[in-house]
Amino acid sequence: DKREYYNRTGEAPEGGDGRSEKEWYDYWRAQFKRVSADDISRFEQEYKGSAAERDDLRQVYTDSEGDMCVIMDGMMCSTAEDEPRFREILAELIAAQAVEAYPAFTKEKKSKAKGRKARAVREAAEAEELSRQLGLGGAAGGSSDGGLLALIRGRQRDRAQQADNLLDALEAKYAKDAKGGKAKPKRRVKPATQPPEEAFAAMQSRAGKRKS
Repeated sequence: DKREYYNRTGEAPEGGDGRSEKEWYDYWRAQFKRVSADDISRFEQEYKGSAAERDDLRQVYTDSEGDMCVIMDGMMCSTAEDEPRFREILAELIAAQAVEAYPAFTKEKKSKAKGRKARAVREAAEAEELSRQLGLGGAAGGSSDGGLLALIRGRQRDRAQQADNLLDALEAKYAKDAKGGKAKPKRRVKPATQPPEEAFAAMQSRAGKRKS
């Protein structure tokens, strides 16, 4: 079943009936109701402090080996204000020997934490400025569905560009070190992304199943 496959993987099934991209969009649009700012706010309230969030935090902590920058970027619905709460939960898990005490977490430098906080403040200011430029009023706070979607897409583009720039810089540095000369830049293929609304709906569905 195509809907079950999408709910499980977050991806559209390949091949089969030769539908166009628009036809696929219309098909998935009919499967899920349109996600509003109120839906996201309600999901955030239910998710924060839940067992699902705790499980996700534990998984991201383990996968990143305690890197708080990766943890804060990887946790759904998180802001800089959530970091002390996350640290408290992780400290409890470490004390209970439920997770390993990674040095990246237990011995993180103050300068790194300070830089992370400064970046969060900067990104919040950028979101407010983008909201103002687009004439969205309170969109940054979630009062406008169209504004919310624009801000999400804008941040996705920014983060993708930052990742590309970092990878290109590392690629150039290490290729030069290895060959003793300048590295030739390579074209990077951008990964396909799911429409934010459908991806969120699938995410919400999976989170609900985990609670049941």
